[in-house]
Amino acid sequence: MGIQVEKLKAGGATVSLRITVDGESTRSTYRSVLRNLANKANVPGFRRGKVPTNILINFFGKEKVMASVAEELVSENIKKAVQEAGLQYLGQTDLLEPAEDVVARLTPGEPLSFEVKVEVWPEVTLTGPYKDVEIEAKGVDIENEEMLIDRALGEMRARRSKLVDSDKTAAELGLTAIASLKCFRKLPDGGKGEQIEGVAAGDNLEVPIEPGRFTEGFVEGMVGMQVGEVRDVPIVFPETQRLKDLAGTPAIFEVELHALKQRILPELTDAWAQEVGECPTVADLRNKLRESISDEAQNTLERNIEAAIESMLTRIIQVDLPESLVEDQVKQKFAELMTQLKGQGIPDDQIKAMITKENYEKYRTGPAREAAEKELRISFGIAKIAELEKITIDEATVNEQLANARREMGADNLDEKRTRDRIEAALERQKVFSFIRENCTMKLVRSEGAEKARETVAA
Repeated sequence: MGIQVEKLKAGGATVSLRITVDGESTRSTYRSVLRNLANKANVPGFRRGKVPTNILINFFGKEKVMASVAEELVSENIKKAVQEAGLQYLGQTDLLEPAEDVVARLTPGEPLSFEVKVEVWPEVTLTGPYKDVEIEAKGVDIENEEMLIDRALGEMRARRSKLVDSDKTAAELGLTAIASLKCFRKLPDGGKGEQIEGVAAGDNLEVPIEPGRFTEGFVEGMVGMQVGEVRDVPIVFPETQRLKDLAGTPAIFEVELHALKQRILPELTDAWAQEVGECPTVADLRNKLRESISDEAQNTLERNIEAAIESMLTRIIQVDLPESLVEDQVKQKFAELMTQLKGQGIPDDQIKAMITKENYEKYRTGPAREAAEKELRISFGIAKIAELEKITIDEATVNEQLANARREMGADNLDEKRTRDRIEAALERQKVFSFIRENCTMKLVRSEGAEKARETVAA
Protein backbone atom coordinates (compact mmCIF):
# COMPACT_ATOMS: atom_id res chain seq x y z
CA MET A 1 0.00 0.00 0.00
CA GLY A 2 1.24 3.50 -0.85
CA ILE A 3 1.17 6.05 1.97
CA GLN A 4 2.42 9.55 2.70
CA VAL A 5 3.32 10.51 6.26
CA GLU A 6 3.55 14.02 7.67
CA LYS A 7 4.65 14.79 11.22
CA LEU A 8 2.33 17.43 12.62
CA LYS A 9 3.78 17.91 16.10
CA ALA A 10 5.64 16.08 18.82
CA GLY A 11 5.11 16.53 22.52
CA GLY A 12 6.89 14.50 25.16
CA ALA A 13 5.87 10.89 24.70
CA THR A 14 3.44 11.46 21.80
CA VAL A 15 3.71 12.36 18.12
CA SER A 16 0.84 13.43 15.86
CA LEU A 17 0.89 12.17 12.26
CA ARG A 18 -1.19 12.87 9.17
CA ILE A 19 -1.36 9.68 7.12
CA THR A 20 -2.57 9.69 3.50
CA VAL A 21 -3.39 6.35 1.87
CA ASP A 22 -3.51 6.30 -1.95
CA GLY A 23 -6.58 5.36 -3.99
CA GLU A 24 -5.25 1.97 -5.04
CA SER A 25 -4.81 1.03 -1.39
CA THR A 26 -8.34 2.06 -0.41
CA ARG A 27 -9.74 0.07 -3.37
CA SER A 28 -7.74 -3.09 -2.59
CA THR A 29 -8.65 -2.95 1.12
CA TYR A 30 -12.33 -2.48 0.22
CA ARG A 31 -12.21 -5.58 -2.01
CA SER A 32 -10.34 -7.57 0.63
CA VAL A 33 -12.95 -6.75 3.27
CA LEU A 34 -15.77 -7.75 0.90
CA ARG A 35 -14.07 -11.09 0.16
CA ASN A 36 -13.71 -11.85 3.85
CA LEU A 37 -17.34 -10.96 4.52
CA ALA A 38 -18.49 -13.08 1.57
CA ASN A 39 -16.60 -16.09 2.92
CA LYS A 40 -18.25 -15.68 6.34
CA ALA A 41 -21.76 -14.61 5.31
CA ASN A 42 -24.60 -17.11 5.38
CA VAL A 43 -26.93 -15.38 2.89
CA PRO A 44 -30.06 -17.42 1.98
CA GLY A 45 -29.97 -18.59 -1.65
CA PHE A 46 -26.21 -18.09 -2.10
CA ARG A 47 -23.16 -20.21 -1.42
CA ARG A 48 -20.46 -18.71 0.77
CA GLY A 49 -17.99 -16.71 -1.28
CA LYS A 50 -20.45 -16.42 -4.19
CA VAL A 51 -22.65 -13.58 -2.94
CA PRO A 52 -22.92 -10.60 -5.37
CA THR A 53 -21.40 -7.40 -4.00
CA ASN A 54 -24.62 -5.35 -3.94
CA ILE A 55 -26.49 -8.10 -2.07
CA LEU A 56 -23.58 -8.56 0.36
CA ILE A 57 -23.53 -4.82 1.14
CA ASN A 58 -27.31 -4.81 1.69
CA PHE A 59 -27.00 -7.88 3.92
CA PHE A 60 -24.40 -6.33 6.27
CA GLY A 61 -25.29 -2.69 5.73
CA LYS A 62 -23.14 -0.17 3.91
CA GLU A 63 -22.12 1.63 7.12
CA LYS A 64 -20.78 -1.56 8.70
CA VAL A 65 -18.87 -2.51 5.55
CA MET A 66 -17.25 0.91 5.21
CA ALA A 67 -16.47 1.02 8.93
CA SER A 68 -14.62 -2.30 8.58
CA VAL A 69 -12.67 -0.95 5.59
CA ALA A 70 -11.73 2.23 7.46
CA GLU A 71 -10.69 0.29 10.57
CA GLU A 72 -8.40 -1.96 8.54
CA LEU A 73 -6.90 0.96 6.63
CA VAL A 74 -6.14 2.83 9.84
CA SER A 75 -4.71 -0.11 11.81
CA GLU A 76 -2.52 -1.43 8.98
CA ASN A 77 -1.15 1.92 7.88
CA ILE A 78 -0.36 3.27 11.35
CA LYS A 79 2.36 0.63 11.75
CA LYS A 80 3.81 1.46 8.33
CA ALA A 81 3.65 5.19 8.99
CA VAL A 82 5.48 4.84 12.31
CA GLN A 83 8.24 2.83 10.63
CA GLU A 84 8.51 5.35 7.79
CA ALA A 85 8.73 8.22 10.30
CA GLY A 86 11.49 6.40 12.20
CA LEU A 87 9.65 6.43 15.53
CA GLN A 88 10.09 4.06 18.48
CA TYR A 89 6.44 3.12 18.70
CA LEU A 90 4.94 1.83 21.98
CA GLY A 91 1.71 0.52 20.44
CA GLN A 92 -0.79 3.01 21.87
CA THR A 93 -2.56 5.06 19.19
CA ASP A 94 -5.58 7.37 19.07
CA LEU A 95 -7.46 8.86 16.15
CA LEU A 96 -7.56 12.64 16.44
CA GLU A 97 -11.12 12.72 15.09
CA PRO A 98 -14.24 10.57 15.46
CA ALA A 99 -14.01 7.29 13.52
CA GLU A 100 -17.36 8.14 11.88
CA ASP A 101 -15.75 11.16 10.20
CA VAL A 102 -13.06 8.97 8.64
CA VAL A 103 -15.73 6.54 7.41
CA ALA A 104 -17.75 9.42 5.92
CA ARG A 105 -14.73 10.57 3.87
CA LEU A 106 -13.86 7.08 2.64
CA THR A 107 -14.44 6.38 -1.06
CA PRO A 108 -12.84 3.20 -2.43
CA GLY A 109 -10.41 4.16 -5.19
CA GLU A 110 -9.85 7.65 -3.77
CA PRO A 111 -7.04 8.74 -1.38
CA LEU A 112 -7.92 8.86 2.33
CA SER A 113 -6.23 11.06 4.93
CA PHE A 114 -6.56 10.80 8.71
CA GLU A 115 -4.64 12.06 11.72
CA VAL A 116 -3.46 9.97 14.65
CA LYS A 117 -1.58 10.44 17.90
CA VAL A 118 0.94 7.71 18.72
CA GLU A 119 2.85 7.03 21.93
CA VAL A 120 6.59 6.82 21.36
CA TRP A 121 9.64 6.11 23.47
CA PRO A 122 10.31 9.44 25.19
CA GLU A 123 13.42 11.56 25.07
CA VAL A 124 15.29 11.70 28.38
CA THR A 125 17.14 14.82 29.50
CA LEU A 126 19.47 15.02 32.49
CA THR A 127 19.21 18.52 33.93
CA GLY A 128 22.13 18.18 36.35
CA PRO A 129 25.35 16.24 36.98
CA TYR A 130 25.32 12.62 38.11
CA LYS A 131 29.06 12.30 38.78
CA ASP A 132 31.63 14.34 40.68
CA VAL A 133 28.89 15.44 43.08
CA GLU A 134 28.24 14.95 46.78
CA ILE A 135 25.29 12.73 47.71
CA GLU A 136 23.90 12.70 51.24
CA ALA A 137 22.64 9.40 52.63
CA LYS A 138 21.25 8.59 56.05
CA GLY A 139 23.88 6.84 58.15
CA VAL A 140 23.25 3.95 60.52
CA ASP A 141 24.17 4.39 64.19
CA ILE A 142 25.13 1.18 66.00
CA GLU A 143 26.97 2.85 68.86
CA ASN A 144 24.54 1.24 71.34
CA GLU A 145 25.40 -2.24 70.10
CA GLU A 146 25.30 -3.91 73.53
CA MET A 147 21.86 -2.41 74.19
CA LEU A 148 20.64 -3.82 70.86
CA ILE A 149 22.05 -7.24 71.75
CA ASP A 150 20.33 -7.13 75.15
CA ARG A 151 17.08 -6.14 73.43
CA ALA A 152 17.40 -9.01 70.93
CA LEU A 153 18.06 -11.48 73.74
CA GLY A 154 15.04 -10.11 75.60
CA GLU A 155 12.84 -10.61 72.54
CA MET A 156 14.15 -14.17 72.10
CA ARG A 157 13.38 -14.94 75.74
CA ALA A 158 9.94 -13.32 75.47
CA ARG A 159 9.04 -15.51 72.47
CA ARG A 160 9.83 -18.58 74.55
CA SER A 161 8.26 -17.35 77.76
CA LYS A 162 5.24 -18.80 79.53
CA LEU A 163 2.21 -17.02 80.93
CA VAL A 164 1.22 -18.22 84.39
CA ASP A 165 -1.40 -17.02 86.84
CA SER A 166 -0.34 -14.08 88.96
CA ASP A 167 -1.12 -13.83 92.66
CA LYS A 168 -1.72 -10.11 92.19
CA THR A 169 -5.30 -8.88 92.34
CA ALA A 170 -4.65 -5.41 90.92
CA ALA A 171 -3.15 -4.58 87.53
CA GLU A 172 0.41 -3.25 87.64
CA LEU A 173 3.21 -2.63 85.18
CA GLY A 174 4.95 -5.80 84.03
CA LEU A 175 1.89 -8.05 84.23
CA THR A 176 -0.29 -9.26 81.36
CA ALA A 177 -4.03 -8.68 81.54
CA ILE A 178 -6.65 -11.03 80.13
CA ALA A 179 -9.34 -8.55 79.20
CA SER A 180 -12.26 -7.75 76.94
CA LEU A 181 -12.03 -4.45 75.05
CA LYS A 182 -14.45 -2.16 73.26
CA CYS A 183 -13.63 1.26 71.82
CA PHE A 184 -16.08 4.17 71.57
CA ARG A 185 -15.91 7.73 70.33
CA LYS A 186 -15.80 10.19 73.22
CA LEU A 187 -18.70 12.63 73.29
CA PRO A 188 -18.20 16.33 74.18
CA ASP A 189 -19.85 15.69 77.57
CA GLY A 190 -17.35 12.89 78.30
CA GLY A 191 -19.78 10.05 77.60
CA LYS A 192 -19.45 7.16 75.17
CA GLY A 193 -20.68 7.58 71.61
CA GLU A 194 -20.74 5.06 68.76
CA GLN A 195 -18.45 2.04 68.88
CA ILE A 196 -15.33 2.34 66.68
CA GLU A 197 -14.60 -0.56 64.36
CA GLY A 198 -11.14 -1.52 63.13
CA VAL A 199 -9.22 -0.96 66.39
CA ALA A 200 -8.21 -3.34 69.16
CA ALA A 201 -11.37 -5.02 70.40
CA GLY A 202 -12.52 -8.46 71.42
CA ASP A 203 -12.90 -10.85 74.32
CA ASN A 204 -10.21 -12.52 76.45
CA LEU A 205 -7.35 -10.66 74.79
CA GLU A 206 -3.79 -10.76 76.11
CA VAL A 207 -2.87 -7.16 76.96
CA PRO A 208 0.73 -6.61 78.15
CA ILE A 209 0.71 -3.85 80.77
CA GLU A 210 3.86 -2.22 79.48
CA PRO A 211 4.48 1.49 78.83
CA GLY A 212 4.78 2.38 75.15
CA ARG A 213 3.00 -0.72 73.87
CA PHE A 214 -0.30 1.05 73.13
CA THR A 215 -1.72 4.53 72.64
CA GLU A 216 -0.51 6.91 75.33
CA GLY A 217 -2.72 6.77 78.42
CA PHE A 218 -4.19 3.31 77.78
CA VAL A 219 -1.79 1.23 79.89
CA GLU A 220 -1.59 3.94 82.55
CA GLY A 221 -5.40 3.92 82.74
CA MET A 222 -5.43 0.17 83.43
CA VAL A 223 -2.98 0.29 86.33
CA GLY A 224 -4.79 -0.40 89.60
CA MET A 225 -7.75 -2.24 88.04
CA GLN A 226 -9.10 -5.14 90.10
CA VAL A 227 -9.87 -8.51 88.55
CA GLY A 228 -13.55 -8.45 87.56
CA GLU A 229 -13.62 -4.65 87.30
CA VAL A 230 -14.95 -2.79 84.25
CA ARG A 231 -13.29 0.57 83.66
CA ASP A 232 -13.53 3.30 81.04
CA VAL A 233 -10.06 4.42 79.93
CA PRO A 234 -9.96 7.70 77.97
CA ILE A 235 -7.33 8.16 75.26
CA VAL A 236 -6.67 10.39 72.26
CA PHE A 237 -5.58 8.68 69.04
CA PRO A 238 -2.22 10.09 67.87
CA GLU A 239 -1.87 12.09 64.66
CA THR A 240 0.16 9.16 63.29
CA GLN A 241 -2.78 6.78 63.75
CA ARG A 242 -2.94 4.13 60.99
CA LEU A 243 -6.64 4.83 60.41
CA LYS A 244 -6.39 8.43 59.24
CA ASP A 245 -9.99 9.34 60.10
CA LEU A 246 -9.21 8.59 63.77
CA ALA A 247 -6.07 10.75 63.98
CA GLY A 248 -6.42 13.14 66.92
CA THR A 249 -9.83 11.70 67.87
CA PRO A 250 -10.75 11.42 71.60
CA ALA A 251 -12.00 7.92 72.47
CA ILE A 252 -12.90 5.72 75.42
CA PHE A 253 -11.82 2.10 75.84
CA GLU A 254 -14.21 -0.01 77.90
CA VAL A 255 -11.95 -2.55 79.62
CA GLU A 256 -13.21 -5.59 81.54
CA LEU A 257 -10.38 -7.29 83.44
CA HIS A 258 -10.85 -11.07 83.67
CA ALA A 259 -7.47 -12.23 84.99
CA LEU A 260 -3.86 -11.22 85.57
CA LYS A 261 -0.90 -13.22 84.34
CA GLN A 262 2.83 -12.89 84.68
CA ARG A 263 5.33 -13.83 82.03
CA ILE A 264 8.07 -16.24 83.11
CA LEU A 265 11.19 -15.83 80.99
CA PRO A 266 13.66 -18.69 80.50
CA GLU A 267 16.97 -18.25 82.29
CA LEU A 268 19.85 -16.93 80.21
CA THR A 269 22.09 -19.99 80.39
CA ASP A 270 24.51 -21.77 78.08
CA ALA A 271 22.00 -24.62 77.75
CA TRP A 272 19.34 -22.16 76.57
CA ALA A 273 21.82 -20.60 74.12
CA GLN A 274 22.49 -24.05 72.66
CA GLU A 275 18.76 -24.68 72.30
CA VAL A 276 17.72 -21.43 70.64
CA GLY A 277 20.84 -20.29 68.81
CA GLU A 278 22.91 -23.42 68.35
CA CYS A 279 25.71 -21.63 70.19
CA PRO A 280 27.88 -23.32 72.85
CA THR A 281 27.63 -20.43 75.30
CA VAL A 282 25.70 -17.23 75.95
CA ALA A 283 28.85 -15.31 74.99
CA ASP A 284 28.87 -17.06 71.61
CA LEU A 285 25.18 -16.24 71.16
CA ARG A 286 25.91 -12.58 71.90
CA ASN A 287 28.68 -12.62 69.28
CA LYS A 288 26.30 -14.20 66.77
CA LEU A 289 23.74 -11.46 67.45
CA ARG A 290 26.51 -8.84 67.18
CA GLU A 291 27.37 -10.13 63.69
CA SER A 292 23.69 -10.18 62.74
CA ILE A 293 23.23 -6.58 63.94
CA SER A 294 26.33 -5.52 62.01
CA ASP A 295 25.09 -7.26 58.85
CA GLU A 296 21.65 -5.68 59.19
CA ALA A 297 23.21 -2.27 59.75
CA GLN A 298 25.28 -2.68 56.58
CA ASN A 299 22.20 -3.80 54.64
CA THR A 300 20.28 -0.79 55.95
CA LEU A 301 23.14 1.51 54.97
CA GLU A 302 23.16 0.02 51.45
CA ARG A 303 19.41 0.63 51.17
CA ASN A 304 19.86 4.20 52.41
CA ILE A 305 22.61 4.87 49.85
CA GLU A 306 20.46 3.43 47.05
CA ALA A 307 17.55 5.62 48.17
CA ALA A 308 19.84 8.68 48.18
CA ILE A 309 21.03 7.92 44.64
CA GLU A 310 17.41 7.47 43.54
CA SER A 311 16.53 10.81 45.11
CA MET A 312 19.41 12.49 43.26
CA LEU A 313 18.33 10.92 39.96
CA THR A 314 14.69 11.96 40.33
CA ARG A 315 15.84 15.57 40.73
CA ILE A 316 17.78 15.60 37.45
CA ILE A 317 15.74 13.27 35.20
CA GLN A 318 13.37 15.08 32.88
CA VAL A 319 11.09 12.81 30.88
CA ASP A 320 7.45 12.77 29.76
CA LEU A 321 6.22 9.33 30.76
CA PRO A 322 4.01 7.48 28.25
CA GLU A 323 0.64 6.82 29.85
CA SER A 324 0.57 3.23 28.60
CA LEU A 325 3.84 2.44 30.40
CA VAL A 326 2.55 3.99 33.63
CA GLU A 327 -0.65 1.93 33.38
CA ASP A 328 1.32 -1.27 32.72
CA GLN A 329 3.55 -0.57 35.72
CA VAL A 330 0.56 0.04 38.01
CA LYS A 331 -1.13 -3.16 36.80
CA GLN A 332 2.05 -5.11 37.48
CA LYS A 333 2.31 -3.66 41.00
CA PHE A 334 -1.35 -4.53 41.66
CA ALA A 335 -0.74 -8.12 40.51
CA GLU A 336 2.35 -8.32 42.75
CA LEU A 337 0.28 -7.07 45.70
CA MET A 338 -2.29 -9.83 45.15
CA THR A 339 0.53 -12.40 44.96
CA GLN A 340 1.98 -11.09 48.23
CA LEU A 341 -1.40 -11.37 49.94
CA LYS A 342 -1.70 -14.96 48.74
CA GLY A 343 1.76 -15.66 50.13
CA GLN A 344 0.61 -14.28 53.48
CA GLY A 345 -2.10 -16.93 53.62
CA ILE A 346 -5.08 -14.83 52.52
CA PRO A 347 -7.69 -17.27 51.05
CA ASP A 348 -8.18 -17.23 47.28
CA ASP A 349 -11.85 -16.26 47.58
CA GLN A 350 -10.94 -13.15 49.60
CA ILE A 351 -8.26 -12.19 47.08
CA LYS A 352 -10.72 -12.64 44.19
CA ALA A 353 -13.21 -10.44 46.03
CA MET A 354 -10.56 -7.70 46.20
CA ILE A 355 -9.97 -7.75 42.44
CA THR A 356 -12.76 -5.44 41.38
CA LYS A 357 -12.87 -2.49 39.01
CA GLU A 358 -13.60 -0.14 41.92
CA ASN A 359 -10.68 -1.41 44.04
CA TYR A 360 -8.28 -1.23 41.11
CA GLU A 361 -9.41 2.32 40.30
CA LYS A 362 -8.70 3.38 43.89
CA TYR A 363 -5.31 1.66 43.70
CA ARG A 364 -4.26 3.12 40.35
CA THR A 365 -5.13 6.70 41.32
CA GLY A 366 -3.50 6.50 44.74
CA PRO A 367 0.12 6.23 45.93
CA ALA A 368 0.70 3.28 43.59
CA ARG A 369 0.63 5.57 40.57
CA GLU A 370 3.14 7.94 42.13
CA ALA A 371 5.42 4.98 42.95
CA ALA A 372 5.07 3.61 39.41
CA GLU A 373 5.95 6.98 37.89
CA LYS A 374 9.00 7.28 40.15
CA GLU A 375 10.23 3.79 39.21
CA LEU A 376 9.78 4.48 35.50
CA ARG A 377 11.48 7.86 35.74
CA ILE A 378 14.48 6.31 37.46
CA SER A 379 14.66 3.42 34.97
CA PHE A 380 14.69 5.89 32.06
CA GLY A 381 17.45 7.86 33.79
CA ILE A 382 19.48 4.70 34.37
CA ALA A 383 19.18 3.77 30.69
CA LYS A 384 20.28 7.29 29.68
CA ILE A 385 23.37 7.19 31.92
CA ALA A 386 24.22 3.70 30.65
CA GLU A 387 24.03 5.06 27.10
CA LEU A 388 26.18 8.12 27.87
CA GLU A 389 28.82 6.15 29.78
CA LYS A 390 28.72 3.15 27.42
CA ILE A 391 27.84 0.83 30.30
CA THR A 392 26.87 -2.63 29.06
CA ILE A 393 25.70 -5.80 30.74
CA ASP A 394 27.16 -9.24 30.27
CA GLU A 395 24.90 -11.41 28.09
CA ALA A 396 26.32 -14.57 29.68
CA THR A 397 25.18 -13.35 33.12
CA VAL A 398 21.71 -12.61 31.74
CA ASN A 399 21.46 -16.11 30.24
CA GLU A 400 22.70 -17.70 33.46
CA GLN A 401 20.09 -15.92 35.58
CA LEU A 402 17.41 -16.72 33.00
CA ALA A 403 18.35 -20.41 33.18
CA ASN A 404 18.08 -20.26 36.98
CA ALA A 405 14.60 -18.74 36.65
CA ARG A 406 13.56 -21.56 34.29
CA ARG A 407 14.72 -24.17 36.80
CA GLU A 408 12.94 -22.47 39.70
CA MET A 409 9.63 -21.70 37.99
CA GLY A 410 9.51 -24.25 35.18
CA ALA A 411 9.76 -23.33 31.52
CA ASP A 412 5.97 -23.55 31.02
CA ASN A 413 5.26 -21.06 33.83
CA LEU A 414 7.92 -18.54 32.84
CA ASP A 415 7.22 -15.40 30.83
CA GLU A 416 10.64 -15.45 29.20
CA LYS A 417 10.57 -11.98 27.65
CA ARG A 418 9.33 -10.26 30.81
CA THR A 419 11.85 -12.18 32.92
CA ARG A 420 14.73 -11.32 30.57
CA ASP A 421 13.70 -7.66 30.61
CA ARG A 422 13.59 -7.70 34.42
CA ILE A 423 17.02 -9.34 34.68
CA GLU A 424 18.59 -6.93 32.19
CA ALA A 425 17.06 -3.93 33.98
CA ALA A 426 18.32 -5.15 37.38
CA LEU A 427 21.86 -5.72 36.08
CA GLU A 428 21.92 -2.36 34.32
CA ARG A 429 20.73 -0.67 37.52
CA GLN A 430 23.50 -2.36 39.54
CA LYS A 431 26.17 -1.23 37.09
CA VAL A 432 24.92 2.35 36.83
CA PHE A 433 24.56 2.70 40.62
CA SER A 434 28.08 1.30 41.07
CA PHE A 435 29.35 3.83 38.52
CA ILE A 436 27.66 6.69 40.39
CA ARG A 437 29.10 5.56 43.74
CA GLU A 438 32.59 5.29 42.26
CA ASN A 439 32.36 8.77 40.76
CA CYS A 440 30.62 10.63 43.60
CA THR A 441 31.31 11.40 47.24
CA MET A 442 28.85 9.75 49.59
CA LYS A 443 28.26 11.79 52.74
CA LEU A 444 26.60 9.91 55.59
CA VAL A 445 24.35 12.07 57.75
CA ARG A 446 23.64 11.06 61.32
CA SER A 447 21.01 13.04 63.19
CA GLU A 448 20.52 13.39 66.93
CA GLY A 449 17.58 15.67 67.60
CA ALA A 450 18.15 18.87 65.63
CA GLU A 451 21.93 18.40 65.39
CA LYS A 452 23.66 16.56 62.56
CA ALA A 453 27.11 15.09 62.58
CA ARG A 454 28.47 14.50 59.10
CA GLU A 455 31.13 12.05 58.09
CA THR A 456 32.58 11.74 54.60
CA VAL A 457 33.30 8.14 53.68
CA ALA A 458 34.24 6.13 50.65
CA ALA A 459 30.99 4.25 50.14
